[in-house]
Amino acid sequence: DYLSEINRDVPKFLTDMKAEMPAYLLKTDDESKAISTVTTEWNGALPFTILIDANGGVSYFRQGKISPETVRQKIDALLVPGVSTPAVESAQP
Repeated sequence: DYLSEINRDVPKFLTDMKAEMPAYLLKTDDESKAISTVTTEWNGALPFTILIDANGGVSYFRQGKISPETVRQKIDALLVPGVSTPAVESAQP
């Protein structure tokens, strides 16, 4: 995001989404290094959804739009022992 968007659009988006979790701004001179820190499979595109398990591993990863119901299903599946879901999904056109 550009600095003007950070101060204007990001707070509005978080308010509109009724986001109650903390939000952090990552400021870096090397964006590609920050992106690869999240996961080497992410190219930095948004929207981006990633679910990290208790051990810090990637349990679910998707670049592209995803419905809230799909996210709920993925989280529910991860909470049930012995149920596995594909860790990476590609965006549909």
